[in-house]
Formats: sequence, structure tokens, C-alpha cells
Amino acid sequence: MTIRNRLTFTFTALIAIIIFISGLAVYLLVANFTKRDFYNRLADRAILAGQLQLEQDELSAASLAKLKQKSRQTLMGEQVNVYAKEKKSWLTRPPEEAAVLQKVLPELKRNEFKSFVLNNNQAVAYYYTDNEGDFYILVSGDDASGRRKLKYLQLVLLASFIGSILLVIIVGRVVANQALNPIAAIINQVNKIRATNLHLRLTEDANQDEIAHLSNTFNQMLDRLENSFVLQKNFIANASHELQNPLTAIAGEIEVTLTRDRSLAEYKISLERLQSETERLEKLTKNLLKLAQTDQPEVESQAEPFRIDELIMELLEEIKQPAIRLNLEDLPENPDNLIVAGNKALLITALKNLLENALKFSHYQPVFVTLKAENQIIAITIRDQGIGIPAADLSNMAHPFFRAHNARGIPGTGIGLNLSNKIIAQHGGSLLIKSQEGEGTEVMVTLPVAA
Repeated sequence: MTIRNRLTFTFTALIAIIIFISGLAVYLLVANFTKRDFYNRLADRAILAGQLQLEQDELSAASLAKLKQKSRQTLMGEQVNVYAKEKKSWLTRPPEEAAVLQKVLPELKRNEFKSFVLNNNQAVAYYYTDNEGDFYILVSGDDASGRRKLKYLQLVLLASFIGSILLVIIVGRVVANQALNPIAAIINQVNKIRATNLHLRLTEDANQDEIAHLSNTFNQMLDRLENSFVLQKNFIANASHELQNPLTAIAGEIEVTLTRDRSLAEYKISLERLQSETERLEKLTKNLLKLAQTDQPEVESQAEPFRIDELIMELLEEIKQPAIRLNLEDLPENPDNLIVAGNKALLITALKNLLENALKFSHYQPVFVTLKAENQIIAITIRDQGIGIPAADLSNMAHPFFRAHNARGIPGTGIGLNLSNKIIAQHGGSLLIKSQEGEGTEVMVTLPVAA
């Protein structure tokens, strides 16, 4: 069932229940009022009968004439019976009626009325007290007029119910269409968006309602998709270019070397160039593989706890650069505050890239490394005194293959910083770069302490 039909059905069902309950309540109230009204009229007839039949000798001629005039206005099927209490003459009625009267009349108190059903008619019994003795006045009648009115009311309510339901279905359909038309418009617009026109966006309504929020959410998703496509396209283009450069250099070197016979020294120089380009190609390939590895979900399942200070010491032992100055003076007393949970090999790669960049772009001048831990956060700061990063390039440094314009004369692939940023983010941390062109760069890595 579509949402449109479901909304219409739900709306119709709710209104139908409300109308049915309202109609039923109206009918029951009217039926109860009609019943009570007829019983009241029977009670009035019982009083009138008692006055006419038992108090004629006590009434004036004018009063008696007035009562006789009222008595002519009888009810449909009206029957009036007066029974002396002591004689119990009501027992002479048919057995079924006599049984009902024998149950009702003795329970009456003086001047009390009792309403009940007698022989399918409504009836009222009245305990009348007179100077001649105690009497039971029984008045019964058939409220055919009331039944006709109730029957007519039933037909009116039924017709109103059916008509209302038909009207509600139409109104519900219109309301559902109006509510879902914006969604249908969004679907039509989304269906027109392809990989070739990711620049298209959904129309956003000025009203800040749920539909507007939905359109805005779709547009934000499209922004991310378009950005991902652009980054992927640039990544492939840059990766192809970076891979092509060493391959071209290798092929060119081999082609030039083979043009004629050369001396042993010339062959050695040529092989050293080939080795350099091969190492560059190998490093680029490894970084690309590690960059792809950081996007795999199973990396998180390889997490293990380890101390970050021990990892840094292990990394410095591997790099073996005397220019690195390590400061561990602000370490916490509790060694547990230095434990990180993650993929140790990837974190080594991330920090190694940052240290190698600091060394390379400072021409191996002193690089200062500081380790601190507080408030369940570990902070690693790497500060160099190198060429720095121009302010215009700073926001793009984490993009793959991007290189600042003042660094293009220095060998590099443009992958390392992006790889480090991805690895650190994957471990729940962050990477913050502060730099001043010509003065140096400070990179701060923050990682959460393992729970």
C-alpha cells in the first residue's frame, strides 16, 4: 500500500470512528429522552385519571370540566386502570400481565411512580392515596410516534454517516496529495540526477518544514557525493600522473643509456638514477596501498592497545635522525594515560610521514617532538623550522596529491599528509596544522586514551 493510500485510509478510518461514535451518542441520547418523555406523559395521565375517577365529588364544576377537557387528549393505545389496593383486582388480568403487576405494585410507596414494560407497551403505576382508601393507578400506552421519530433519526444518521465517509475519502485524498506532492517532486528531481550532472540540486522551499529539511539533507548528501567524485577523479588523475613520472624517467634513462656503449662509471650513474626513480615509485605505490587500506572497515577490527611513548621511541629508532629533539618531560604519572587502542602499524606510518615531512621541508634542521597527556587526550606536537606553508595553501594540505607551491621543488608525492590525516581520524583523533611561511610548521596530533 502506498503512503498516499495509507494516509487516505487512516484519515478516513479515524473520521469514520469519530462520526460513528458521535452519531451513536446522539441516537442513544435522543432514544433515552424519548423514552423518559413518554413515561412522564404516562405519569401525567395517571395523576389526571386519579383526580377524575377518585376526586370528582371534591372538585368544582369548572375544575372538573377542565380536567375532562384534558382527559380527551389521550395517548396512542392508552389504557387506564384503577385498582383498590386491598382488593388486588389486578390479579384478574391475563397471567403474564398479572405476574408483572404483582411484582411491581406491592413495592410502590405512597405517591410514588414506577415505570416498566407491560405487554410490550410502556406503563406507569401510581400509588394514589384518597379519603376513600389506597389505590394503584395503572396507565399504559404505545409510543408509536416516538418509534417513528427514532426510525427517521436512524435513517438520517446512517445517510449522514455514508455521505460523510464519501466526503472524507475525497477530502483525505486531496489532503494526502497536497502533503505528498512535494515528495513526488523531490523524487522526480532526484531521478534526473546522474553521475554526469551531480551539480544539480533539489529545489528548497522557503518554509522551514520537514519537506524543506528533507530537500536540504538531500542537497548536503549531493554536495558530499559531488565532492567525492571530484576527489576521486582528481585522485585517479594525480595518481596516474605521479606513477607515470618515475616510469617515464626510468624508460627514458634506459633508452638514453642503450643508445651507445658507455663506461663503467656512466653505467653506474645511470643505475643510480634508475634506483632513485624505482625507490620513488616503490614509496608511491606503498603509500597508495596504505591510503586504500585506511578506507577498509576491517582496519577497526585490528585495533590493539599499546603505549604511545613506546611507539614514538620505536619510530625514532627506525628513522635514526639526530635532528629530532624529543621532549617527554610532561608525561602523566599513570602510564595507563598513555595507552592508545588502534592499528599500531598504521599509526607508525602516520607519525613517520609527519616526521619525514618536518625533516625534509626544514632541510634536516632540528625538529622538536613533544608528548603530553591530560583529560583522557594524548597530544603529539611536531614543530620544525622549515619553509612553512603559505596561508592560501594551508586549507588544502590534507587533500591527496596537493603540494604547496613553495614545496614543488622538493621531492615528494603529496600523499603522506592526507594518509596521516585519514589514519589519525580513523583512530578517533584529529590533526591540526599551524604554519607561517618562511618560519616553520607545527603539527598537533590528538588521540583519545584507550577506555
